Amino acid sequence: MINKKKGMSIKTKLLYSYLSLIILIVIVGAVGIYNIRSVYNNGKEIYVYNLKSVDYLKSISQNVKEIDQCIVSMMSGLDATNHNSYEEDITELKQNNEKLMQQYEALNLTNLEKRRYKQCKLSILTFNKQISSIQERINNKQSDAALLQYQQELTPAKACTYELLEAVVEMATIQAKKKNDSNQHIFNNIIWIISTTIFIAVITAIIITLRMSGYFTGKLLSIQRLAERFSEYNMSDDIFGVENDEFGETMEALNNSQFKMRELLEKIISESGDISNAGAEVSQAVRKSNQRIEEINVKIYDAGVMTEDLYLNLSDILENRELNDSTVTVIRQLMDQTTDTRADLEQVQAELSNIAMYLEQVAITSDHQNEIAVGHKQQVEKFKV
Repeated sequence: MINKKKGMSIKTKLLYSYLSLIILIVIVGAVGIYNIRSVYNNGKEIYVYNLKSVDYLKSISQNVKEIDQCIVSMMSGLDATNHNSYEEDITELKQNNEKLMQQYEALNLTNLEKRRYKQCKLSILTFNKQISSIQERINNKQSDAALLQYQQELTPAKACTYELLEAVVEMATIQAKKKNDSNQHIFNNIIWIISTTIFIAVITAIIITLRMSGYFTGKLLSIQRLAERFSEYNMSDDIFGVENDEFGETMEALNNSQFKMRELLEKIISESGDISNAGAEVSQAVRKSNQRIEEINVKIYDAGVMTEDLYLNLSDILENRELNDSTVTVIRQLMDQTTDTRADLEQVQAELSNIAMYLEQVAITSDHQNEIAVGHKQQVEKFKV
């Protein structure tokens, strides 16, 4: 019996191999999902805290410009019928700016953005106060004073406000670009990680495939060599290196089968020799019995000839001699007994001939069986056990 090596079954080995690949893929997927999630969060952050802030600032800048246009129209006095409408527009634009500034302040801004915004907010508040002062002078019919204030006070404040708004918008745009650059970097990392992992997965799959195919091929070659030795009548060597898996069970079964076949072949060789010897003895004994039967038949034949001669002699005595009645009676009884004896001898001779024929068939059968046994022994002796 061959001791099997400790190890896993083929099914377990395959499961572990595929499980390793699955774990590798899961890790890659998890890393990829994490980075993609980071990209998504950064993209969302760009929209919420940067692009949206740019929209707020651009809307505030546009509202400031529209307020400026409304106050210029009011100072021109060319369209007095829409004076109240301009005032309503200015009030609505101011309220809209206040709302936009509140929304902008609620965003997650950097410290630098907050400092710049405070300057911008102060400039907007100053701009609004000057607008309110100019509106009041226009309403009091002080057009020259309103125009002078516009030129001397509002124009510089307006320019400063525009400049600050543009600076804040530019800063928000720069922050958005940084986020985009960060996303691009993360995206490149994802591509690199996925590409590298795919390469590693392919190499790992190739290595696993080669190892598993080499393992299967090695085991199959062992079985193939065993089959080739069987075809060459060689059953003397066992398969070694039997492991604790399905191949190991198959090889152990083949080794056990080979061991049983060796025992069977040895038994066939031994019993074939016994059969051959017994057949030869039976054949020799039958031949001797036939020879003895032939000798007995010759003697029975001689006895029949003697009986027939006796019968003729007795007949001749009855015909050629004068005898009394008692002697004739005795002779006739002897003749009858001679006739019965001759008939019995013929019957015995026929039975002995039948026995001789049967024994001859037994001898022929024994010779045939002997030839078969010798042939089987010669065939079995070809095997190397």
